[in-house]
Amino acid sequence: MSAYENLVIRAAASDPDDARLAFDRLARDFGATVHAQALGHIGDHHLAEDAAQNALTEAYLKLDQLKVPRTFPVWLKRIVRTQCE
Repeated sequence: MSAYENLVIRAAASDPDDARLAFDRLARDFGATVHAQALGHIGDHHLAEDAAQNALTEAYLKLDQLKVPRTFPVWLKRIVRTQCE
């Protein structure tokens, strides 16, 4: 199991403090990638920052819908794309 898969499982757990810490780590680890993806779709740095933040917030709120932790990067990429439309 990869490090991010473990973080996804912890972030979806019932312990709110550990879940928040785990998702904060995911956001740090994937933040630059999320921003780069948003920038590629939008082309404006400031709008991409907003879209990236919105995507990470949506991912946090909907993490319980992710059934297979190893698919987190692809799932997150789809959320970013949706935020950029």
